[in-house]
Amino acid sequence: MGYNAVQKQVLEALLDQYERSKTYQGENKVIQSFQIPPEKVFPDYASDYADMDQIRDFEAWMRELEQDGLITIRYGSGEIRKLTADPESWDLYYEVLQRRDKLSLQQDQIMLYQRYLGMRTRRMKKWILRQMETKAQMKMWMWQTQKIQKL
Repeated sequence: MGYNAVQKQVLEALLDQYERSKTYQGENKVIQSFQIPPEKVFPDYASDYADMDQIRDFEAWMRELEQDGLITIRYGSGEIRKLTADPESWDLYYEVLQRRDKLSLQQDQIMLYQRYLGMRTRRMKKWILRQMETKAQMKMWMWQTQKIQKL
């Protein structure tokens, strides 16, 4: 499964689209499909001046992704119109792109913040205890000073 940069761009664009969706968040009530036009990763694809060899290569790369079950190609007038993600293959997307899913990254961030807050809480408690001790010492000193002044 050695994919080139263009193939990975397609997978990345589809995965980003998926991770921004209500489907990913588990809030969607309808079935969504995730698709991009080929021009999103190959801007000259529909151009009349595009290099035919580059177009042939691009189409071959997309067919390879389709054969591997990662995308479905939608054709119109003999050209690729849409590249659609296979919703059963999100795990493969993460594997190919060597990327972690957004939710697990968010969980890691939350744990990091909680750990940081825990450290702040412990430090804050120590500081408060020191302040209380200092205040108690100050009260004791003031009480002794007042006692001496009365003598």
